[in-house]
Amino acid sequence: MVSSVSRNELKDALDPLIDALIESDKTVSVLKGTAVPLGADSWFRIPMAASLISKGRNVEQLRVEENCLKEAVADVHKPSYDDYYYLRWLRAREFDVAKAETMMRKNIAFRKKIGADTILENYVVPELVDKCYPRGYIGPDKEGCPVRYMPFKNLDLRGFAYSVKKSDVLKFLTYIFEYDIKEMEELSKKTGKGLEALPY
Repeated sequence: MVSSVSRNELKDALDPLIDALIESDKTVSVLKGTAVPLGADSWFRIPMAASLISKGRNVEQLRVEENCLKEAVADVHKPSYDDYYYLRWLRAREFDVAKAETMMRKNIAFRKKIGADTILENYVVPELVDKCYPRGYIGPDKEGCPVRYMPFKNLDLRGFAYSVKKSDVLKFLTYIFEYDIKEMEELSKKTGKGLEALPY
């Protein structure tokens, strides 16, 4: 999306397309604004819908591919995995179900290895990382996405790299990203917008 186009301008541009799709019965009912319901328990966001529809995909194709991925990873399914979650994996691998499954399984294995699912509850930032790693949270941007800054200008990267373990930095960054994702999900619920960006 071009930065000079506001959400309202995008919404106004998409409304006729969405109305035409509803009338032609090639898509599901649309809640105009920032989200499109695909199922009773999930939301399919307008930025993704616009992207996928503009690439010639229709909802029936998306449903078939999504169901194939769900069946392929049924052994690792969690209740928090909604339609939007599966569609993000498919989109990341250009709707190749096998590649999406491989990528998803690798991600789940990595998250389990590093403890990402519980990191917000039980992680304590090492003192040296806390003191030396430059970071700050600004708050939401004009679109509502959380913004974090990391000014590395005055950080002695070589000294920092020799002073801390790589695993400590990786775990710390995972903690930061998980915190920001949680913040983004809360802001999405609060604002009613389907936020997908984490500006750094």
